Amino acid sequence: MRFCAILVLLALAALARPSAQGRVPLPTAGQPLTIAAGGRQVRVSLVAGGLVGPWAMAFLPGGSDMLVTEMAGRLRVIRNGVLVPEPAWQVPPPGGRDVLHGVAVHPDFAQNGLVYVAHAKPGERGLTTALTRGRLDGNRLVDVKEIFVADADWIRFTEDTIAVAKRTLRLAQTRNQDAVSEITGDLSDACAACHQAYRDVGRGRGAAPGAAGAGRCASRVR
Repeated sequence: MRFCAILVLLALAALARPSAQGRVPLPTAGQPLTIAAGGRQVRVSLVAGGLVGPWAMAFLPGGSDMLVTEMAGRLRVIRNGVLVPEPAWQVPPPGGRDVLHGVAVHPDFAQNGLVYVAHAKPGERGLTTALTRGRLDGNRLVDVKEIFVADADWIRFTEDTIAVAKRTLRLAQTRNQDAVSEITGDLSDACAACHQAYRDVGRGRGAAPGAAGAGRCASRVR
């Protein structure tokens, strides 16, 4: 089933290319398309229509029902090939046009009904990623709880490194060897500051003694 889903996504990506007449061929209800993809003939059938900006999907037990995320922040449910009119859940305000991405169901979904979604979240340091968990009750996500928020410090480190890199490029174009040698030290310092927070051993909030800096986000798990 998952292999078939991958083939469908690849086929839809191929279909997204405009034809010679500038029109995009898409399957319609009861009228599948057969296209060439990777040296194979792939039959593409319409599963459900009405989605806007779909990003990711997860099959529910049984394989006929699925959850689909829309980039604008809506988690949608498809039952037996029909899109449920109302979203199961929406990303909290302020929202946006590209705020909801991944979706996954718990390995024991049949027993606990748990669903996980990854979405954007604004914070004091800028936009970051959050992971939210909820329980699918019918066609609604209930008992929703944000369980993880990634630190957004990387934005500051990235901006600092880019700024120094731009200055380095401008000086390199002047062919002033002394100035370039001096600015490369600043660039090295910017990289070292980021490494100290995110990569060096034992650094970062939530990192255990002797552990890699990737543990930085661990303290934000709820």
